[in-house]
Amino acid sequence: MLLWHQSRMEQNYNQQIAYIIRNNLYLNITNKCNCSCVFCVSKYQSSMAGVKLHFKNKEPDNKEIISVLSEHNLNNYNEIVFCGFGEPLLRLETVYSITKYIKNQVGSAVIRINTNGLADLINNKDSLEMLRAYIDGVSISLNAHNPETYSKYTRPAYESKLAYNTVLNSIKRAVELGLDTRATVVYGHELDKIDINQCQQIAEKLGASFKIRYF
Repeated sequence: MLLWHQSRMEQNYNQQIAYIIRNNLYLNITNKCNCSCVFCVSKYQSSMAGVKLHFKNKEPDNKEIISVLSEHNLNNYNEIVFCGFGEPLLRLETVYSITKYIKNQVGSAVIRINTNGLADLINNKDSLEMLRAYIDGVSISLNAHNPETYSKYTRPAYESKLAYNTVLNSIKRAVELGLDTRATVVYGHELDKIDINQCQQIAEKLGASFKIRYF
C-alpha cells in the first residue's frame, strides 16, 4: 500500500513538470520568482493546460526533469519552452544542464527561455552567455516603458531603475548573442499606465521583436 501511494505521488509530481500548448512542450522547473507581478497567472489559477503547476513539497531535480522529458518524443514539438509558475533562470545551473541534455538528444530541438530578464542580478554572471550554445530564443518581459511603471506592475525585488535597466540590458544582450529575441508586454484595462507604442519602440530599437500578452 505504501509503495502504491509513493508511486501515485511520484506520478502526480511528474505531471507538474511538463505541459503542452499549441504543440510546444513547456517545462515548469520552479515556482520561485524575483518579481511579484500584479498580473501573474499563478496568483489566479493553479494550473495550465490541465496541469497543476504549484509544487507543494520540493522543486524537481535534474534527474526528475530528464525522466519527464524521456516520456516525450522531443522531435514532435515546435519548441521546448522553459516557462512555468516561476522564473526559470533562478535555476540557471539546472537550465544549463537540461538544455544541454535536450540538444544532445535532439540537436534540431528549438529551445526557448521565457524570462523576466532579471537573472543576472541573482546569478552574478551573464546568464544568457552561459546558455547560448544550447538555446535558440528568449522571450523577455519588458512590461513597461519606464522604471516607475515597470516597478508599479511587476514589483521586482530590486530598486526600480536597477531592475528596469537590467531588463533592457538582457534584451540587448540576447540580440547581441544572436538569439531569437522577443520583448513582451502584458496589457489590459487594469494596466492602463503602460504606453504600448513606447514599449514597441524600445523593443525594436534594441533589435527585438515585440509581442503583447493581453491580461
